[in-house]
Amino acid sequence: MQQYFINAPVPESLRLKDDAIHHHLRRVMRARVNDELIVCQPDETCFLMRIQTINDDHVVLERIHVINNATHPLSITLFQGLIKRTAFEISLQKAAELGVKRFVPLKSTRSIIKIDDNAVNKKTARYQTIAKEASEQSHRQDMMHVNVPADLREIDLKAFDVVIVPYEAASSQMRLSSALSEIKSGMSIAVVIGPEGGFSSEEIEHLKTRGALVVSLGRRILRSETAALFIMSAINYETEL
Repeated sequence: MQQYFINAPVPESLRLKDDAIHHHLRRVMRARVNDELIVCQPDETCFLMRIQTINDDHVVLERIHVINNATHPLSITLFQGLIKRTAFEISLQKAAELGVKRFVPLKSTRSIIKIDDNAVNKKTARYQTIAKEASEQSHRQDMMHVNVPADLREIDLKAFDVVIVPYEAASSQMRLSSALSEIKSGMSIAVVIGPEGGFSSEEIEHLKTRGALVVSLGRRILRSETAALFIMSAINYETEL
């Protein structure tokens, strides 16, 4: 079943004309009268809707009842090191599917990819579109928010209950499972992922001094986007399954 986010309260009868939802239902989904879908409003309330009318000019949706999708038990922020476009956007998309609340592109010493200041707004808008579509596809009640890029040394890690940083040279004594044991429902969690070349030793020391748990992900060296998915999947296993 299709799900869509709108930027206004959902009325009893919702009429949409020549917008993205109307186009998608009409041209992509080939939707018909009496087909059902989900529409979510900004306060994260979602409704089951039924199509009353659909044509080339507009679509009219009838509100049926509230949908109670479960929200993630944690508030997770993923700081993803800037990496090549395809890998970065895969990480972004999968983060939305896996329940990340906030996604922050992260600038660090070894970041090969740079985002020009003049392109920040355009890039962020593209990233937010990807996040919106992935949030809809995975039937989240909330849409993952994408921040503008941040510098590693400027992020406020004290705002989080637990900060997890995977590092290939981390002591084997500090496994991811040890960090996960610190997590309790309702906590605010930060996952900080380095770029292709990883974090420098100086950056790791900086993160440690701010309370980050620097962990090993095992014997294999994972790509940046793989490490992000690995940790998010592990968190979900521990907290949702």
